[in-house]
Amino acid sequence: MRKFIFLAFIALNITYVLAQSWIDSIVPGRNALNVSASTNITIVFNRDIDQSTLTNATVKVYGSGKGFYTTNITYNSSTKTATVDPINDFKAGEFISVILTRGIKSTGGDSMPNPYVWSFTVKVEDGSGLFVRMGDVGVGGGPYSVHTSDLDGDGDIDIAVANDGSNTVSILRNDGGLNFVKVSDIGVGSNPLSVHTSDLDGDGDIDIVVANYYSHTVSILRNDGGLNFVKVSDVGVG
Repeated sequence: MRKFIFLAFIALNITYVLAQSWIDSIVPGRNALNVSASTNITIVFNRDIDQSTLTNATVKVYGSGKGFYTTNITYNSSTKTATVDPINDFKAGEFISVILTRGIKSTGGDSMPNPYVWSFTVKVEDGSGLFVRMGDVGVGGGPYSVHTSDLDGDGDIDIAVANDGSNTVSILRNDGGLNFVKVSDIGVGSNPLSVHTSDLDGDGDIDIVVANYYSHTVSILRNDGGLNFVKVSDVGVG
């Protein structure tokens, strides 16, 4: 048994080494905290890279609030360094993931052996720690779970609320002045207890996924880009 565990450990480490075999260093580092919102991302490779394969499709930058960031990517062949410059600054407190896909190729035509992924967290500016209630916004029945994200792509953080009592998700738009207005209630499965957002279809808009306790389903809500969400499926789970 001990021999099996040891061999499994070795195999996992070999896989990890292979996954990062093309990467010498990254900035910001893995799990870095308090990263500047205006930071650039740098990747130092240990082999010559075909610059034409460094695109927004192969070097993806995803923010928990914004979704996928559009970036300008430059490559210095003498230092084997790619610099990724997001067009828009990151949002305060945002969790950023960087995904390097196998579409990146060397000048010899070889593809990266495995994708390479890491994350970091953007700095939050100092505050007083004192909060003042700005208002109460009506949502559906029995609001249970809340997730914040830039749902309409205007640079402001909006809110999605899972309502356990009415089996809906309420969408609240932020006008930029911390004023939220409910724009819709979307029917989902029975007893939604968790809501999360992500660009599920890769079209640049933030979609919504909802876990429904009683119906044992996950509801997928597609964003058409105008803050209009349509339930496209209820996926049965355990």
